[in-house]
Amino acid sequence: MGFGAEDGVARIGKTLFSRLRHDVHYLDGAGQDWASDLAMMGPRDALVLVTLETRPKLLRSLLAYARTSRLRIITITDHRYQAQAERFSETVLACHVASYGMLNTHATVVSMLRLVAIAYVGKNPVAVKQRAETLDAIVEELDLPE
Repeated sequence: MGFGAEDGVARIGKTLFSRLRHDVHYLDGAGQDWASDLAMMGPRDALVLVTLETRPKLLRSLLAYARTSRLRIITITDHRYQAQAERFSETVLACHVASYGMLNTHATVVSMLRLVAIAYVGKNPVAVKQRAETLDAIVEELDLPE
């Protein structure tokens, strides 16, 4: 999940992780269907939050609900927000995010998502291999361009 420009980074994360495992969902930063999306999540799930300045006020409500649902919250953020994120997150991955004027550089955030994905592959090589084979079979069956 991400808001504003980080919504696009969250989409990249969804695409990345859905290639490694099943049951990966993307929570739209526009909030069109948050109630349905959050209702599908439970104690065995993790919410990966990508958040940089500026943060919407409703983020607190969403995170409070996630905590009551016993979701594991993993926050990828900049160093300035690390202490606040540690209050509600099981894991905080703080990145150096350069801000040139009004635009944050998301390169380190995307790199952090990739590192988390690599760690997942290292811990679950058999499941990831099966997932890749499943996706390859579907691509071949549908004759999709790779």
